[in-house]
Amino acid sequence: MKPAPLPPNEAERLQALRRYEALDTPPEESLDDLTRLAAHTCKTPIALITLLDEGRQWFKSRVGLEAEETPRDVAFCSHAILRSEVMEVPDARADARFAGNPLVASDPHIRFYAGAPLITEEGYALGTLCVLDREPRKLDSEQQAALRTLSRQVMTQLELARSRRSQAKTQPEHAQVEQSLREHEALARAILDATRDCIITIDHEGRIAEFNPGAVRTFGYPRAAVVGRKWLEALVSPDLQERYRAEFSRFLAADSDGGPREIEITAARADGSEFPAEVSFTPIPLVGARMHAVFLRDVTERRRAEEALRASEERNRTLLASIPQRVFFKDQNSVFVSVNASFAGDLGMQPEDLIGKSDYDLFPIEAADKYRADDLRIMITREPETLEETNQVGGHERIVEVVKAPVIADDGHVLGVLGLFTDITERKRAQKAIAEARDQALEANRAKSAFLANMSHELRTPLNAIIGYSEMLQEEAEDLGQDAWLPDLEKINGAGKHLLALINDILDLSKIEAGKMDLYPETFELASMAADVATTIQPLVARNGNTLQVSIAEGAGSMWSDLTKVRQVLFNLLSNACKFTQTGVIELSVAREQEHGSEWVRFRVSDTGIGMTAAQMNRLFQEFTQADESTTRQYGGTGLGLAITRRFSQMLGGDVSVDSELGQGSTFTVRLPARLQATGAAERSAGPTPAEGPAPAVSHAAPTLLVIDDDPTACDLLTRFLSKEGFRVERASSGEEGIARARELRPSAITLDVMMPGMDGWAVLTTLKNDPDLCDIPVVMLTMMDDKSMGFALGAADYMTKPVDRERLLSTLTRYRPGDARGPVLVIDDDAATREMIRRALQAAGWEVQEAENGRVGLERVAAARPQLVLLDLSMPEMDGFDFVAALRETENGAHIPVIVLTAMDLDEDARLRLSSDVQKILYKGARTLEQTLAEVRDLVTASVGPLPAPARDLPADVS
Repeated sequence: MKPAPLPPNEAERLQALRRYEALDTPPEESLDDLTRLAAHTCKTPIALITLLDEGRQWFKSRVGLEAEETPRDVAFCSHAILRSEVMEVPDARADARFAGNPLVASDPHIRFYAGAPLITEEGYALGTLCVLDREPRKLDSEQQAALRTLSRQVMTQLELARSRRSQAKTQPEHAQVEQSLREHEALARAILDATRDCIITIDHEGRIAEFNPGAVRTFGYPRAAVVGRKWLEALVSPDLQERYRAEFSRFLAADSDGGPREIEITAARADGSEFPAEVSFTPIPLVGARMHAVFLRDVTERRRAEEALRASEERNRTLLASIPQRVFFKDQNSVFVSVNASFAGDLGMQPEDLIGKSDYDLFPIEAADKYRADDLRIMITREPETLEETNQVGGHERIVEVVKAPVIADDGHVLGVLGLFTDITERKRAQKAIAEARDQALEANRAKSAFLANMSHELRTPLNAIIGYSEMLQEEAEDLGQDAWLPDLEKINGAGKHLLALINDILDLSKIEAGKMDLYPETFELASMAADVATTIQPLVARNGNTLQVSIAEGAGSMWSDLTKVRQVLFNLLSNACKFTQTGVIELSVAREQEHGSEWVRFRVSDTGIGMTAAQMNRLFQEFTQADESTTRQYGGTGLGLAITRRFSQMLGGDVSVDSELGQGSTFTVRLPARLQATGAAERSAGPTPAEGPAPAVSHAAPTLLVIDDDPTACDLLTRFLSKEGFRVERASSGEEGIARARELRPSAITLDVMMPGMDGWAVLTTLKNDPDLCDIPVVMLTMMDDKSMGFALGAADYMTKPVDRERLLSTLTRYRPGDARGPVLVIDDDAATREMIRRALQAAGWEVQEAENGRVGLERVAAARPQLVLLDLSMPEMDGFDFVAALRETENGAHIPVIVLTAMDLDEDARLRLSSDVQKILYKGARTLEQTLAEVRDLVTASVGPLPAPARDLPADVS
């Protein structure tokens, strides 16, 4: 960028500028009109009247730009005032003076500039009248002349304003200004008369006051024939006037500061012919009157050019879509005009041999009749078609795809048919093979799903028993003083719970896939169901400071469906909205709709949360998938909730859809039939199930605990354990029975299963908390699902994953033998059991050990104390092993620390390459004994830092 030099008369120029007293004054309509006229005449989005003082460029009038001023050193106008003629910059990026200008490189991204200096009678350039565009361009000679004239008009207005201020002192000077104004008005009139566009002035009633020569030439009316008439009636044919009347009335009624308003119309000439016109209305506020300037331009030629361009593009697309293998062109009589070598070769001929022949010369009459009929249909409809045919080529049967398209001339008549032959024989064979493979894969998947669904009971029951009875063994071991057994029993219990949670999610989804998930239809009122859901979810809504709005449309009525699953769908969507929304608004709306004679119920859950991108929405309902990995790390979850929501919706005869915008929130819409069709509903079980074993005798004076659970094994375990603890245990095997027993017994506490047929745990909890006689009873939620936050938020006194963990032990890793000055070994693994095993082994070998549950924590450990060695797992939440190694090597403290990978992953070549430069050794979990792993560690550390420290000798015997 090259700043402009100062004018040689800069001091005198600044004195002249101040004499006009125009800087930092309010806008003036007379100048704003000239600015708008400059923008319209030059067809630019921006026009300015600028004044330059010592350090800035100030805008006296502006169109299309919000800024009020810019620094003088970046102003284009600082160059324009150095000359007396119009300065034009066709492309600022290509001009060395402006290529690096911030007004070019950033907002407002100026590419084109043209400015006429505002020169006083003494010859001082005060500023410019300039027009700007964001695209390169040039003014024609007529536009340049108009810009010069308008700049003189600006100076006239500035002189007139100055004259008015001094009128009392200099009356003769005032008369001179008036004469100058008349002269400039005459110049403006000359411009209006010379322009080719129609410029029409109308009053507030739409009557024509002025009709310039351009309008006379365009419409063929003499000025006297239209002045005084309403312009719509004079210039638009009667059958089209009503189409535009309301729009024009709105324009005429608009405020004067509304700026130009544009519309395209069909106008009518004096001879009755019609033409397309582009019309712009600009209000002209006058004292005591309101006028509008109407700029009208005949766009017939532009329309023709656009149509020609579209036709050319259509022809090009047709040709591009018909790139050979085998191509032909036939005229209107189906005679070959042009063919390519591939097409002729299939017929055993040369291209020139086919020119002038028709289908009847080459094919049997039945085939020729068909080809001729196809050609005629395509030429008549003017629509391309794709046909599939079986032909004999080289003695073999081949399947060909024929694309035929009409060829249309510039004047619109059809020239013939263009055809493209593609041999799709192999594609058809491949499609058939793919279809067969897909069917086999679907059948295998169905068989897998059926197997997993049928195995649900067999897998859950023993795991429940293992977990429940392992806890009982823990208690017995404590009672017997066998403390050494407790760590191993706790590991059995923890591993069983983890495995059970995984199995539950997978088996529930597999049951849906295998069609083994039963439906329990019943009639229920939508308003009361929505109210129950809102009441149940309210604490979870409040947890993140959100507000829940419920809207039930009038006439929502009732529906016959599976209440539990409808409610679970809404719980899933609402809890999802609560999870991803902070201090926002969540809305649940319910409405009834009619479609093709059937009644549907529409549930809509909207939130103002984090929203999603289109790519995230595409994989939203996939099993085991969340929007992206960062969502999983930050918010948790298995990625099954929305997948199960969609499956439930589809089971109920409907579906769920989503609309979302990143940063604005999401809207999930579920549409379900008001009456469930073929359901295959299962019978509900009712009544208690006898216990599998005797429970200890308990005094009737003991506190009563009510167990509500449809699983007899869970009831047995709870009864035996809690009875032993001194409770009198009562049972209920369904939600309905549980509420009745609670009202009958008034128990001291309630344990409540979540997933039960009919009335589920959340519905029971809502009923309990809304009953003034039962609301204060503590409720412990028991579930196979990881819904801890929902359970606590909904008012439960406590929450445990099922089977019940009877004692919540606070487990603290004990550090033995602090390491020597060389630092500890850092074990990074998200699996606590693995970390503990390695820790115990290394501590027994004399090493101090530090642990981290993921890569992020591992980096914090490294920053706090440099370890001599890192044992690293690859698959971890928040930051996995690959990202940890990359980040570690970027730190000064960790650039040279040896890293040994311990992983259960089957590393591919890319993973090995990622690790090869940063990792000393890869050891596979389960591929060697603990002693072998320790030997590898010992060798690597010895090679890196020297001999290992001496083994510890006096460690306690109960290291855990």
